[in-house]
Amino acid sequence: MSTYGWRRTKANELITFGDVEPVNLYNETILRKAKQMNIDKNLGLLDKVSDLVASILALKYKSEFSGIIRETGLDKFLVIYFSPNSYFYINNSIEQKKQAH
Repeated sequence: MSTYGWRRTKANELITFGDVEPVNLYNETILRKAKQMNIDKNLGLLDKVSDLVASILALKYKSEFSGIIRETGLDKFLVIYFSPNSYFYINNSIEQKKQAH
């Protein structure tokens, strides 16, 4: 659920039209941050890695991302990633072009 949708649902539960907004109704910025922290926690990044590059390297070696993040680099920061389907499509296209020549 989006942060906007969650906040709107919660506001409908707590207040009626014309009421003053209660202080315990979080604003969208707080909700977005909480959502991002939850995603980071589920990926295993919370409290372990605070550096962006180290975070990407940690993701590269996790089993669910090992086939997606292909290369990383620091001397010109880069991350090369492909879904398994796009990787297959690219390699297939290259092979077809080689056979055509």
